[in-house]
Amino acid sequence: MPVPRRGRRRPFINSRWQIRRIDALCLYLSSSVRSTLTAWMKIYGETNDVAGLITGPIEVRFRRLREHTGAELFLLWTTSERWAGGEALSLTIPAIGLVLDCRFEDGRLVVEKAKPTGEEDRDPRRLRTAIGMELRPESIELPTSETAGENSSAGLVAAFETLLDRRWTSFVDPLREALEAEARDDATRAEKLATPFAVSTPRIGGQNESDPYRLSGVEASAVAAFDEGEWLDLVDTRGRVISSARLVRIDPAEGVMDIDVRGADPPSEGIVRPRPQTQILAQKRAILEELDNPTGGLANAVKLVASPASLPPPQKRRPAAFVNKLVAQNRSQVRAVSLALGLDEGQALMIQGPPGT
Repeated sequence: MPVPRRGRRRPFINSRWQIRRIDALCLYLSSSVRSTLTAWMKIYGETNDVAGLITGPIEVRFRRLREHTGAELFLLWTTSERWAGGEALSLTIPAIGLVLDCRFEDGRLVVEKAKPTGEEDRDPRRLRTAIGMELRPESIELPTSETAGENSSAGLVAAFETLLDRRWTSFVDPLREALEAEARDDATRAEKLATPFAVSTPRIGGQNESDPYRLSGVEASAVAAFDEGEWLDLVDTRGRVISSARLVRIDPAEGVMDIDVRGADPPSEGIVRPRPQTQILAQKRAILEELDNPTGGLANAVKLVASPASLPPPQKRRPAAFVNKLVAQNRSQVRAVSLALGLDEGQALMIQGPPGT
């Protein structure tokens, strides 16, 4: 990447970019990057007749390369798209025309890959979805795992992680707290509503029921606390969960619960309780973890949350006809259906309206 000429308009530094002058930048190079960089500096020195690049310790040679190219500026950055996909950070050195792919590991900035920049590579400070830091280090440290001492870039790593958190993940902790509160409420409700039933008997069910049963002899106040449609655990007298069931209908006055059983037949007598939402809560925790530390498994969802402006809005695709003819007479409903049909992979649409929407 060519060095910006004097007088050229400087990229605007805003809340997405910070400027930091630091004493030292500590880079932990992988063995392949160390070998590649050493060989590249030797070739560069021989080609351009630059003394001090052909032999010697790698830190000394890199310092000589910085002096020769005037490489004072380092750009540590990423974009919402790359971050959402679990991709590496980039450390761009414009004056040298080099990009280092990095990752954070235990407070260290580890370099996994090195590649030259091309003419098509834009200054990352001009990318609307990029966040990063302009670094002007006095020196560059390139320790090996054997010679590593104090990590002089630990504070920088923490600051960059804070920049990421403030921009893209600051909402995760409140959501996580709300989720754990929901989990506690769910467990408390299941424990509180666990109530005995005297007998379970088969019954004639509706067309969509697979294994209909009736629980009788349930305390009236307990029956009223359940919600029709929710899932239940059926527990025998020894405390074992025998089967699960969907609650179809309740009759508090008679102390009756009509259920549609899944799995084994229910015990003849036992305890009925709301089924804990263990699986749903685990899925929610996994989603929040992915939003906080993306691996690429939910790239579109993470990008949608982290940077919704980076995704194009859905285009309306109106169907040729509506099954319900009345929909065609309602402009807002036609628009909602058309936008839903126009969704592409990774897009989302939220429709807000009165009950029944």
